[in-house]
Amino acid sequence: MYNRCVGMEQSTVVGTIIGFMILAGIGSAFILYPLSQNQVLPVIKPAPEFSLVNQDNETVDLQSFSGKVIMLGFLYTQCTDDLCSLMTQDFKTLQTLLGSSFGMDTMLICISLDPLFDTPTVLRNYALSNGVNLSGWQFLTAYELDTIQKVVDDYGVLSYVNEFEGLVNTTENNTTFNLKISHGNDTQPSILIHSWVSMLIDQDLLIRKVYTRVSWVVSAALEDMRSLL
Repeated sequence: MYNRCVGMEQSTVVGTIIGFMILAGIGSAFILYPLSQNQVLPVIKPAPEFSLVNQDNETVDLQSFSGKVIMLGFLYTQCTDDLCSLMTQDFKTLQTLLGSSFGMDTMLICISLDPLFDTPTVLRNYALSNGVNLSGWQFLTAYELDTIQKVVDDYGVLSYVNEFEGLVNTTENNTTFNLKISHGNDTQPSILIHSWVSMLIDQDLLIRKVYTRVSWVVSAALEDMRSLL
């Protein structure tokens, strides 16, 4: 049976490794752009298109948000570490600080990494329980795991299911793990190892900045969003 503590320890180790990879500049999707206040945010690349389902069971695609400055993040409702809850709370702070532009000129979007559990109803309940104003903040999911996996791959987000089948003693003093990567079933939440990634997308649906946990500061993200208005 899967040991939650072991999973969380491995998640911490993997998260640390990811941080070092980011700082070393491995993977263009995680390039950081340190900017002074007077510098213009560079265009990184067009945001990859997607077609997903929101918390109201409505099909939306990236073009649905054209004309607005978007902060896009990835999370899931049953996250066992602090990453997803921190993103939710930080986005909630943005929701307040964006003021009159929230929902009018700006949009917050969170895409679930666990679509088999995070149905539209689950996402709506999660949003309402966290004080989300759905007029300017949407939660997206899909009916097929492959659909979300493509979005995750397109945006360069690390996410996979971690489940230990058991321990096998290979010798008297040596123990090895059999690591199985799969979704347990369609009704129980996954235990995911994932990276913390959010992206700033402009009105023309171009990615202008990529944030990781080590580079994310709410006040700076707010100023970045305002700079594109």
